[in-house]
Amino acid sequence: MTVEACWDSLGGETRRWLLENPGSVVLPRTVVNAIGAASGVRLPVDPHGEYGLSARDQKFIRDRARRAQGKD
Repeated sequence: MTVEACWDSLGGETRRWLLENPGSVVLPRTVVNAIGAASGVRLPVDPHGEYGLSARDQKFIRDRARRAQGKD
């Protein structure tokens, strides 16, 4: 499961958080839960409920953030 694959299913608040935090490599529990609810996939989390983003997800989020800021 990738963030890109479920992007269209994500709520506005979750998308906004991702776009405002494009340098994040680990997602907080609240965002992980929102992505899991939107995708129907339970993400593998660490003991703190956080999820590490893949390099592909990081690039996708950075690219989306640049487009949202009109830098692309």
